[in-house]
Amino acid sequence: MNIEKLYEIFQRYPKICTDSRRLTRDSLFFCLKGENFDGNKFAKDALKSGCRYAIIDNEEYQTKGSILVKNVLQTLQDLARLHREEINIPIIGITGTNGKTTTKELISRILSSKYATYATQGNLNSQIGVAISILEIKESHEIAVIEMGANREGEIKNLCEIAQPTEGIITNIGYAHLDCFGIFDGSISINSVTGGVPGFTYNWTGPGNYISSDQTVSYTHLRAHETDSYLVCRLVLEKK
Repeated sequence: MNIEKLYEIFQRYPKICTDSRRLTRDSLFFCLKGENFDGNKFAKDALKSGCRYAIIDNEEYQTKGSILVKNVLQTLQDLARLHREEINIPIIGITGTNGKTTTKELISRILSSKYATYATQGNLNSQIGVAISILEIKESHEIAVIEMGANREGEIKNLCEIAQPTEGIITNIGYAHLDCFGIFDGSISINSVTGGVPGFTYNWTGPGNYISSDQTVSYTHLRAHETDSYLVCRLVLEKK
């Protein structure tokens, strides 16, 4: 089944499930796989529990109500990418070593005072979580704040291709990510974090000096600094 046809099904049944322990009636169950589990094994049980369709990538588990694809995770991300192209709203993408969830909550609280705002639930900032978050955005939403996490080069680029943020914020880049992205002459390469995605700029000159902004960020700058015991984030709204 092509992604356009699957999107038509999603529009009729716009609830996504990936956990066989938390199934929702009339939802689409994506049978994801990991190192220690295979969601394909739960396809039949999910359908019996009321899921409308089960998206699988192992033909061994084909049954009535299942949809066979090449790769379930890729299909979930492609579906989210297509949905993003259908919703014409600003999306703020947030990443960084620390403070992502706090910053996301802060920004969404401010925006929700004026706009119908969607924000990532909890810290669902992974390759799976971002796709699900995008698919949860409704026509009634006017703006969204999407949290994005990474532990290796290329992940933020992939997440940006799914979420297609119109604004980008890097809260900070701490020591926890230096092994992942590398240091060059005392400064971190922004391209190594974002994969060259426009909208994200980060100037790092050492601990305590964090600034995130560039000419493509139209109105939101985040400035943050660390102390020995806690992270302090200060949101500065600048109307250009």
